[in-house]
Amino acid sequence: MLDALKGADPAELLDNWSDGRIKLFLTHRLLTFRREKGELFQRGSYEPLSLTGDFADCCVAFARQTGDQTIVVLAPRLSSRVGFPPIGEAWRDTAAQMPNGFSEGRDLFTGETFAAADGKLPLDGAFACLPFAALIAL
Repeated sequence: MLDALKGADPAELLDNWSDGRIKLFLTHRLLTFRREKGELFQRGSYEPLSLTGDFADCCVAFARQTGDQTIVVLAPRLSSRVGFPPIGEAWRDTAAQMPNGFSEGRDLFTGETFAAADGKLPLDGAFACLPFAALIAL
């Protein structure tokens, strides 16, 4: 089953969220990344990130950094206020303040690249396809 998830289409996984594959997809990607970047998780700093906008209280955001490695993790909370599924334009003007030096990152789940504007990353873009993101600094 894990082999089938390597080339999985995130939108299709979200459309069929009730079969549980999306949870396995998320867990597999994060644990694989953690194994590859052990130093980042063992010795990296932890920095909670602030959010602004209509649904600022409906997202958890933090960064882990060590040396030249950074990952920014974004996950919804209290998402019933945002709507189901909590993706795309439903997030309105909500944005996460990126850590110093973070200008763009590639999402671990979709492969998409997102750029911060004035140090902020709009969630309607980061959550365009999936209601979570883990951005690896480029």
